[in-house]
Amino acid sequence: MLPVNMGRPLFWDEPIEARERARFIHVLNGWIRKVFPNLAVIARRPGRRSVETQLRQRSCFSAEAWNDYGPVPRVVAVLEIIQWELALPNHNFLPDDPLVLLMNSSYGIDDTFAFQELESRYAVKYNDEDFQRMKSEEWTLGQFVKDLLERGKDSHN
Repeated sequence: MLPVNMGRPLFWDEPIEARERARFIHVLNGWIRKVFPNLAVIARRPGRRSVETQLRQRSCFSAEAWNDYGPVPRVVAVLEIIQWELALPNHNFLPDDPLVLLMNSSYGIDDTFAFQELESRYAVKYNDEDFQRMKSEEWTLGQFVKDLLERGKDSHN
């Protein structure tokens, strides 16, 4: 498999997702969702394999790509929280990575925990309208990081 171009944003990789759907674990997850819906939160969401595979192919973090989004050490801190909360292999994200793909590819409600941790750490609050706007406007991760850091700065004044 060829390495992903370091400048290419995360994307839905249909061949990878098709292989994931064919795996036994996917069939088992589907059965668990039907029989035990309360346990379905642990199931892998569509897009997870695409995100994990592409992040593993990104060999390093591109600090210079993040210069316009805030002080790089603060950006890295945000990205590391996202990586940790979503249980991803690294924080080698790019500013143009789609926020919706990233957050929707997590396990169960990990994306909720990620937002809660970021809101708590940066003393900001996002409401449902904010999340709907991010989704409808197809925000990138860079837009979100910049917005989070700016809101966090405003809350400390």
